[in-house]
Amino acid sequence: MKHRIGTVFHESFSLSRPALSAILRIAVESRKEVGFETIREETHLGNNYVKAMPRYAVGAGLLENKTYRLTPLGHYVYDNDPGLSHPSTQWLMHYHLSAPLGPGAVFWHYLVSCHLRPGARLYPTSLRQDVRAFVREAEGKELADRSVRTLITVFTGTYVKTDGLGQLGILQEQGNEFVVQEPNSPSAGVIGYALAHYWEQTWPGLGQVNLNDLYEPGGFASLLLLNAFTLGSRLRELQSKRFLELHQIAPPHQLVRLWNSPVDFLPLLYEGG
Repeated sequence: MKHRIGTVFHESFSLSRPALSAILRIAVESRKEVGFETIREETHLGNNYVKAMPRYAVGAGLLENKTYRLTPLGHYVYDNDPGLSHPSTQWLMHYHLSAPLGPGAVFWHYLVSCHLRPGARLYPTSLRQDVRAFVREAEGKELADRSVRTLITVFTGTYVKTDGLGQLGILQEQGNEFVVQEPNSPSAGVIGYALAHYWEQTWPGLGQVNLNDLYEPGGFASLLLLNAFTLGSRLRELQSKRFLELHQIAPPHQLVRLWNSPVDFLPLLYEGG
């Protein structure tokens, strides 16, 4: 928990990619830790916005917590996609916000892993009830009605608004409800990076896992809204590039890691434009 951003980190704002891009620029240009005052002085962000957006950047895997220095992913993204407009960038932002052990808020992982399933219809009233119960159980906190409403608003807003992660096509707003879409699937580079990060958190020290473990409810495949066919295709592509091996002659089928760390996959993120 200590490495995650807090439950009410958002200051009632959804994620804004232009704001995050401006903060990354400041982090690149600064020779020291970046604080709220520096961001306030060098941007036009308001007092609450200037608190929320660096936290979003932490949750999205682009900045380190507390220091707000660029992560290895943040450096690579800023060098190749400073506007955070490429689908691969946005998929990895989504992944980090949703990862089971951070850096995103714990409620974000819960909502993605349990509710973002293609074809599902999400009703704000039900989501509020579910997330209130989850936070109570997971964190021992009793959220006020206004706080719960805001959590759902900023979460859905992030996936609907075009200046957030709306371009991924995960959520569509229809009147008073939201429909989970079947988005264009992330690239092999994104899946490789996310899998390496997920592996470090979930199976530290293991060299191989059962392939079926990737498809557990609420597990890796569900975080990226992947069906079995698409994930299998991307894994075979990564196998052809010698990042992993698939042993599927007889069950239980195995996935063997050949990579060292998530950064091994950075050169694949923007292949093909």
